[in-house]
Amino acid sequence: EWYRPPSVTDGNYTGLEWQGPVWKKPEGENSISYAEFLKALKAGELAYVDFVGYSGEKVYARFKATPNERIRVGEGLPDETTPPPKPALCQECETSCKPEDRT
Repeated sequence: EWYRPPSVTDGNYTGLEWQGPVWKKPEGENSISYAEFLKALKAGELAYVDFVGYSGEKVYARFKATPNERIRVGEGLPDETTPPPKPALCQECETSCKPEDRT
């Protein structure tokens, strides 16, 4: 099972908790970084977001100012298709903690 920070499941996810891999800047395609995407999202500048692929491997934003154009959300976007590494505490706990005490 993948590690999910508590804020992912309690509705307070900010996107900053992700400790796993992130996507690189896509080549040959106009894009904005994940940080720019979050800023636009918080500012209410997005018309909607397109998730493409089985697990949302590609994400495109459409801005209210230009709703007929989409731009790829690239560099820094969490890659949730690849499980992140377990936190160090969990790895240590797997060998030294009783099963009922494992995180």
